[in-house]
Amino acid sequence: MTILRIALSALVTIAVAGCSTGPAAATNPTTCADWRSMSETAQTDLATSIVDANDLLEAVRAGQHEAPAVPRAALIQAVVGSIMKSCELIRQPDQLVADLVVQLYGPGRAPDGYFGPSGAPTPQRAPSSPIP
Repeated sequence: MTILRIALSALVTIAVAGCSTGPAAATNPTTCADWRSMSETAQTDLATSIVDANDLLEAVRAGQHEAPAVPRAALIQAVVGSIMKSCELIRQPDQLVADLVVQLYGPGRAPDGYFGPSGAPTPQRAPSSPIP
């Protein structure tokens, strides 16, 4: 299931790569190339600041299908893993990390990985269908 989530995240990221989707893009210039050279602590700190700046903690919890009792640190580590995998899969060193996080967990993104105006799956696709 985790591999499927990562693959879906990567597919969506590829589809929208390069788009500036929120305020984090304007305030954080860290790219995938920068990310790969950062220490684990720096990666965790950056992921935390992006999640906090965009108020995405609960969206991360939903996107990772985690219970309310799951600690914040575990959710942030899930974001770190998502960024790492997305940067590896899209192979665009100039892709902004903040954009990736907003694309993966931001508004319009449903907890099951589907896009829709209210975060719900689009009417023409069942929730179990892959993103076209």
